[in-house]
Amino acid sequence: MGVTKSVKLTDANGYIIWPDLAFGTYTLQETATIPGYELDPTVHTVVINTATPHKYIVAYNDQIKRPIEVIKVDRDTQVFIPGAKFALYLIKDDLSSFVMESVTDPVTGNEMFHDVVYGEYWLKETKAPPGYRMNETWQHVVIDENSLPLISFTVEDSPIDENLPDTGTLGALGYLLGGITLLAAGFWFSKRWAKKEL
Repeated sequence: MGVTKSVKLTDANGYIIWPDLAFGTYTLQETATIPGYELDPTVHTVVINTATPHKYIVAYNDQIKRPIEVIKVDRDTQVFIPGAKFALYLIKDDLSSFVMESVTDPVTGNEMFHDVVYGEYWLKETKAPPGYRMNETWQHVVIDENSLPLISFTVEDSPIDENLPDTGTLGALGYLLGGITLLAAGFWFSKRWAKKEL
């Protein structure tokens, strides 16, 4: 009885050889691949006979790549806001490990990273939309065999509070003048007390 099923691993050069196969028809399919690459789903039909006693089959593996989509919304209303920019880094809190910057999708307005290869990354906002504070959170991104066809993140930004104290306002100036007045009064009383002691 001939071979019904045979599973082999590729050698150091990426080859597998089945020697001395009996004449007949076989099917060949990849069942596992190395980390970071997509499995080749092709089912190859192999016919061994006097005309083709040797058969050479090539299996192609594409590197795992995924797009990343970032949706920017208002923290309070959850309404989409355009104008943000993001970047991918290899190491959290390390801006020198920069990988790539997002590009704006012309249809959706969302920020996109295209063809991000297998691995782990950190996502960080680098530019906030006008009128908003930048979100300082680092988002962990994993691209592997289990990743969805599209990896999506929703990032919230808070509007800039127009009522925050401003060091250039009249109110702040009043506080400053009041402080100077108190210091001057304290100095005057201290000098007067010193004269009485003499």
